[in-house]
Amino acid sequence: MKKARVGPRRTVHMHLFRSVALAGDLMALITSFQCGIFADLVPYDHEGRYMARMRRGTAPLVLPGRFFKAYGKKSIDLSFLCLDCSSQVYLPLHLAIFEGDEHRVRQWLACKPHWLTPRAFDAAAFHGHMHIVQLLHSLGGAATTAAMDLASLAGHMAMVEFLHRTRGEGCTYRALDEAASAGHLDLVKFLHEHTHGGATVRALDGAAARGFLDVVIFLHHHRHEGCTTSAMDTAATNGHLEVVQFLHSHRRERCTRAAMDGAATNGHLEVVQFLHVHRTEGCTTSALDGAARRGHLAIVQWLHFHRTEGCTTDAMDDAATNGHLEVVQWLHTTRCESGTDAGLKEAKDRGYGAVAAYLQTHCQSTVRSTSSFTMHDAVALRRHWAYDNGSDSDTDDSDTDDSDHSDERQLRWPFHV
Repeated sequence: MKKARVGPRRTVHMHLFRSVALAGDLMALITSFQCGIFADLVPYDHEGRYMARMRRGTAPLVLPGRFFKAYGKKSIDLSFLCLDCSSQVYLPLHLAIFEGDEHRVRQWLACKPHWLTPRAFDAAAFHGHMHIVQLLHSLGGAATTAAMDLASLAGHMAMVEFLHRTRGEGCTYRALDEAASAGHLDLVKFLHEHTHGGATVRALDGAAARGFLDVVIFLHHHRHEGCTTSAMDTAATNGHLEVVQFLHSHRRERCTRAAMDGAATNGHLEVVQFLHVHRTEGCTTSALDGAARRGHLAIVQWLHFHRTEGCTTDAMDDAATNGHLEVVQWLHTTRCESGTDAGLKEAKDRGYGAVAAYLQTHCQSTVRSTSSFTMHDAVALRRHWAYDNGSDSDTDDSDTDDSDHSDERQLRWPFHV
């Protein structure tokens, strides 16, 4: 009977394994043909997969706890990492770029060289990580014009200079537009003098909207794109009086009624007064309505005494809804205003008991139901319109009784000037 062949002992296998594993050159050659990632990247790989799996539709990414401790952020949009739904497979690398972790970026690119895309370069430039941009540049990474555009948006002057000096992608008009809108005057000057990406009216419009007077002045004197009426409209809305004054004195684009409407709504009385004295566009009922909604009593009073546009039922309703008792009282006593039952209901629902009590005590008889506008009201409205336009009020509805006139007076107040 033949004896079974005895294989090498286990100790022999272990000896061979150790010999191969400890032979650095041989081990490197073997692993170079294997797929996979470094062991210390595994937790980050799981983290990225989990974040991508938990994200739904266009919802932002929910970040791990360490991001909140370091950056004060609990979630970010994919675009903040220069990614979209089709490219979130690169999420682990782009998170490392966002954190500025050069070692981890090197590891990921050693394991996944195909992850070195223009998006990675753009993300590093956007977040201002010069050491990572230099690494990607040395690895031959491609980029797009978005790199300089995004660096300009973020105000990274040194990054823009580096990209301009060492790269050939250049930038687009977005670079100067975004730098101006963000108030980065030094970048605006650099881009104006050294690049050919151009700009649009959004540069001056954006700088004006955010109150960057120095940028507005530079663009006015050195660029030819100009601006739109949005420049003064948004500057006024945001309370940037000096910008409004400069645009009024030096530009010809004018503004619209939205300028005074927005300034009044946001409580910028000095801007409202300047526009009233120096401009002719005026405002709409939205000015007084908006001021009442935000509780700006001084502006409500000023508009009442200096403007003729008046307000609508929204003034009383929104003031009541937001609990502005003094505004409600003033509208009722001085302008004889009322509102609808919606204002009373909202005041009650939001817990503004004093406002609700005042409306019930002083305004209940004139509060209109929001669902009671009937043909009877339409007749009254037509009579009011005919009266204000000098037409004969005796129309084919002359057979209505005297009760029509009380409703006509009640309906008239929203148009009071």
